[in-house]
Amino acid sequence: MNSQKVADILGECHRRMAHGGVEGSVEMQQEFITCREALSSELVILLQEAADMKWPFVPEKWQYKHSLTSKDKVNLKDLINENLCQLLAYLSAAILAGQPVWAASAIFLVDRFLYWTDDSRQLLRIARKLHQHYPGTPIAPQMVIRQARVYFSTGKLQKAEYILSNLISNSGSTGCWRYHTDSDRTLVQAVSVQVRGQVLQKLGLWFEAAEVVCASLVGFYSLPQPDKKGIGTSLGILANILVSMDDKDFHRFRTSEDTHMAFLGKIQHRLLSAAEAAKMAVIYSQYASLYVLTNVVTQGTCLLSYSFSAECSPSEKTTFLTQAKEAFEIGLLTKTEEDVVTSKQELHTFMKAVYALAITHKWLGCHYSLVAEAIQVCREASALYYTYCFEESADRDKLCQKIMGFVHKVKSLLKVKPFVNSDSGSFIPDTYRAAEDRTVVFTMEDFAKVMTRFQQHHRSVCEASKASCHRHESAEWESSSSSHGLCVTSFGTATETPNTECATENQAHSGPPAVQKGAKRDMTPTNQSSHLPGNQGDAEAAARDELSDEWQHLKSKVLDDPSQEGQKPADGIKKARISSGSLSSSLGSSWGNMKSIIRTSSQTPHGPRDRVDSCCPTECDGDDPSVLLDSLALGSSAASIAKGGGETKDKGREETSNIRSESQLTSHSRTARSEGLPANQGEKNTKFTFPSARLKPTPDQGCRPKSGVDSAETEADVFDPLPLPSVTQNAPKPRNENASNSSQSIRDVTCGKCFPPHLVEMGVLEDILTSRDYNALLAGVCHDCLISRLPKKTIPPLPHKEAYGALLLKFSKATGLWSGRETNVYIGDYLQEGKQRKAFRLQFLHQEELLGSYVGKQYYSFDVAVHDHLNDVERQMTAQHYVTEFNKRLYEKSVTAQIFFIPSEVLLILEGDAIIGCLTAEPYMLGTFGRLTNNTRKVIRKYKAFEYGIAFGHFTYEYSRGEEVVVDLQGWVTEDGKGLMYLTDPQIHTLRKPRSRTSNFHQRGINLFLEEQHGPECNAVCKLLCLGKLQMPTVVL
Repeated sequence: MNSQKVADILGECHRRMAHGGVEGSVEMQQEFITCREALSSELVILLQEAADMKWPFVPEKWQYKHSLTSKDKVNLKDLINENLCQLLAYLSAAILAGQPVWAASAIFLVDRFLYWTDDSRQLLRIARKLHQHYPGTPIAPQMVIRQARVYFSTGKLQKAEYILSNLISNSGSTGCWRYHTDSDRTLVQAVSVQVRGQVLQKLGLWFEAAEVVCASLVGFYSLPQPDKKGIGTSLGILANILVSMDDKDFHRFRTSEDTHMAFLGKIQHRLLSAAEAAKMAVIYSQYASLYVLTNVVTQGTCLLSYSFSAECSPSEKTTFLTQAKEAFEIGLLTKTEEDVVTSKQELHTFMKAVYALAITHKWLGCHYSLVAEAIQVCREASALYYTYCFEESADRDKLCQKIMGFVHKVKSLLKVKPFVNSDSGSFIPDTYRAAEDRTVVFTMEDFAKVMTRFQQHHRSVCEASKASCHRHESAEWESSSSSHGLCVTSFGTATETPNTECATENQAHSGPPAVQKGAKRDMTPTNQSSHLPGNQGDAEAAARDELSDEWQHLKSKVLDDPSQEGQKPADGIKKARISSGSLSSSLGSSWGNMKSIIRTSSQTPHGPRDRVDSCCPTECDGDDPSVLLDSLALGSSAASIAKGGGETKDKGREETSNIRSESQLTSHSRTARSEGLPANQGEKNTKFTFPSARLKPTPDQGCRPKSGVDSAETEADVFDPLPLPSVTQNAPKPRNENASNSSQSIRDVTCGKCFPPHLVEMGVLEDILTSRDYNALLAGVCHDCLISRLPKKTIPPLPHKEAYGALLLKFSKATGLWSGRETNVYIGDYLQEGKQRKAFRLQFLHQEELLGSYVGKQYYSFDVAVHDHLNDVERQMTAQHYVTEFNKRLYEKSVTAQIFFIPSEVLLILEGDAIIGCLTAEPYMLGTFGRLTNNTRKVIRKYKAFEYGIAFGHFTYEYSRGEEVVVDLQGWVTEDGKGLMYLTDPQIHTLRKPRSRTSNFHQRGINLFLEEQHGPECNAVCKLLCLGKLQMPTVVL
């Protein structure tokens, strides 16, 4: 059935439901009966079982059976696809006839198919309207979790987490849905836990994500008949998590008493364990082509990565590359040229499979021209896939055919041949079915025991959200439904929007930011953007649809835009907050109010010179506005890039003679010290001399006995935590910024062992990667070796609307290593431009979340090199490491708040083997963006969350032995400080790296935090966490 026709029918169903419930006429009742009689007996039975609430998820025939017949080896998706036209007609007739129960059963059944064709958004809108007008109609847990999945993939992590936590805490209770068995409740909890594992994966919390996914496996295994589909999905997710996890976390995960890893056997290596998990996932889901494709590509990726690891001997490398090649080929053979593919996830995974197969052939020694041709075809497919995702007006059916045409072309180029398969219903070779059966026996009591470990988190999230069904004010309805937990309509997140304005010290901003001349923009004030990445017309349509579908009386503690259309926001509310994400698959702001921000897609590649954000800006060290503000941070939301302060005109671009690089600043600092002068003399008329700040003893009650702490002069591991609470009289003594010490004392020493001897002296250019460089990068290299190896020259911005080869680099603070992976990237439309960086849509094959959206960030070509991007990511992942430890403290004290930093990655853009560009990539986030602090003095005290930000800075100072403090906290926060907060683009003042005028203010920056942001008295959060009291630095004029 044509995708446009499906959208039209669903749109008409929604319009009918928008007018309210109806009492169907005799004619409509007869039409409904006619449609029902036209259905096959199998569909009638399924609809009846759905109406009877027989199962919380529509099951596959093979899902719960051990012994299968040929009739069981089919997929419900295929049955629905064949009868989709009749089912949609039945849904429409049920709505017109006033038959809400049958309409809900049709939605329940059709959802299984429409999710894979990316049409869940429309169907969920119909379900919500149905529940609104017929509150007694049960909505299946499958639909509630589908809403959480859509929120997750569109960047609304707070809403997704609240839905999942409520289902987990309330044993799957949702609205007036009735469970027939306790095992059905266990199933809903297990699926909810599984999705939450994906949320943690998206946040880059690999260890925590792996723990949660393992808990879901216990749940699936504990059912009376183990859920093979659920087990296979969780194993596939676990495999992807293990690929990204560092070896230290894997060892901790593998040896943890709380981890159930028996199903993976005795394999000890992280990547081989991941490959085994993926292979088991393939076996469990062998009758579903999409699941086989997804998991077998993960398996191939694991084997390909292992072939470059230090543990893989040269004699074994070809063996593992061959196994990876075979895995990719199995995935590609799940569809023939005659088969139709209409799923976004399936298209993405097919493109990933053919690209990875081409790369594997390269390392197996295939002819260069053949590999180059295959990779070029993959790039052409990427361009079409971007159009498929973001241009609603495009003919998606034809695009799917063209993309799959490219996939089949690569299959032909690389001579993909069929494998031996004696089971016509299965999509895997016989060799896979012969694998050892490692079925693990768990009981529902085991699952309940595992879940107690996460009770506190889910309970605190529920307390913060306080969700209930607000659409129905009938006392009878409320009393009858209150005990049944979350319903499909109960998750609005609108609250009073906080004032996030914080003007600079030197210039108070008033009015909206200046707009670049010639740019046609609607700067309608709003705190939550309805303009997800998509074309302009789609953004407007989405905004209109969502504004007409607002949920009234929705009360939760997450910040969202509460303003109604036509109302003016409070003074100081951020203007034009544009987030980056997928518009084509987004629900927009269906449970919160949204306004459209219209912008043209034709943006100059150069940054605006006259745009100023009125919000609390990141400052530079000194008053000279001509200094290039390298530290201006991009929020994960695209609009958060515009954080400039000071002069309206960006003198940093015009007066290029005043721009100083980090090396020049470091040289300036050393020169000043050699002359007996402070490094910042001449930068200010008033000179500040800060003595070392120390921790003081504090008589806090309820804290553990304090123990001694070594002096900061003693070198220690960067993240070796202090015994807390610490003895303050022996507290670490931070180095004075004016002390006479060389830059080498604060620089990490390059190990010099990660790369082979440099070939630059032999005539090889530094921006050309050799095979030895690839081997080192794919195996993992330390930060300083990577900085030393990559080119020091500036790299100009790249043209947009093009596909490129790339090397994806991920950083682990725990190991200090960058690990690489070859990938393909498409640089899409501009989203927002700041004074130093621009943000744009981004798609790459090896992104952590296939259905998610990503935002790319790139500096303008003003004295910026690759190492600037690397340092940005290293800083953000360092903050993530700190906040993970901080969250443990909050958890120990039963605090209903958790803070996360959005993970960031680097993409080295390649043309052949030459480095031609660099950018950073982050997951898309949608919601209200606000700031807690800047990098010097400012604190936003409008809402309670700032106390956690200040306490976090205090914690990092103490945890790092007085050598670092994380500042410039901004992101998606809650007004009352409860619940979940997601931050991005921090700054770190540190003594462990050279001082910079643009980001790291060294001891001066640390002291500014202590005196200006923290102050002489600890706040309630600091005291609760037993952080040592700080002695304020003194100021000498």
